[in-house]
Amino acid sequence: MNDPKTAFDLFVCGGEEHVPLLENLLPLLLPYGRVHLGSCFLSPDDLRRLDGLYDVLHEPHHSRDGYRNFELFAVRDLHRLATAPYFIKLDADVQLAPDWFRYVEESIAAKPEAVLFGPRCGAKTIDAHLGALQITGATKVIGGFYVGRTDFFNAHQRFFDLAVRDTAWQGEDTLRSLVVHAVGAGDRLHVIDSAGRVRIHRPNTMNP
Repeated sequence: MNDPKTAFDLFVCGGEEHVPLLENLLPLLLPYGRVHLGSCFLSPDDLRRLDGLYDVLHEPHHSRDGYRNFELFAVRDLHRLATAPYFIKLDADVQLAPDWFRYVEESIAAKPEAVLFGPRCGAKTIDAHLGALQITGATKVIGGFYVGRTDFFNAHQRFFDLAVRDTAWQGEDTLRSLVVHAVGAGDRLHVIDSAGRVRIHRPNTMNP
C-alpha cells in the first residue's frame, strides 16, 4: 500500500472524560493517516495533554445535545472532510493491538470493492424507509470502528441528507450502512473479523 499518511483520514470523537483513553489511542493512529479529533468539550488543559497526538481539531455544532452533535458530525462531515481515498472512524474506547493496521490492509486487499467494512455488525438488522425505498433485513457495520471509501460516500451525499431529514434517528452507523444498501451497494459492505486486533466492547453487536 502507498504511504498510509496520504491514503487514510482517521476520525476520533471524544470529550473530557475520554482524555486518558485518547492519550493511549491517538499515538497508535498517527503513523497511519491524518488524525482528526472531534470535540466541543475539551478544555484548554485537555488539549495541552493531547498536543502533538492529532493533526486536525474539529468542533462540530450540529446540535445542543452532545451525543447527537457527534452522531451528526459522523454522518454529515467525515467523508466531506476527508481528502484521502479512505477514512477510518473510531470511538475513543476502542482497543487496538499494535498490529491493528494490518487488519485494514488485509481487508482492503481481500475486498478491494468494499465501500464500508468493519469488524463487528449490529445484533439487529436495518429496517427503514429512505425516500421511496424500503430497506429490510440489511446488515450494518457498527460505528465503533469502520473503514469507508471517501469518493463513494461523497457521491451519495444526497442520500445522507434524506436519511437525516426523513428517517427516524437510529444512530450514525445505521444511517451510514443504510445509505450503502439504499444505493444498491449492499454487496460492497462487509463485516470482517479482525482476529482480536480491533476490540469493540458493545452489548448490542455481533462478531461476523
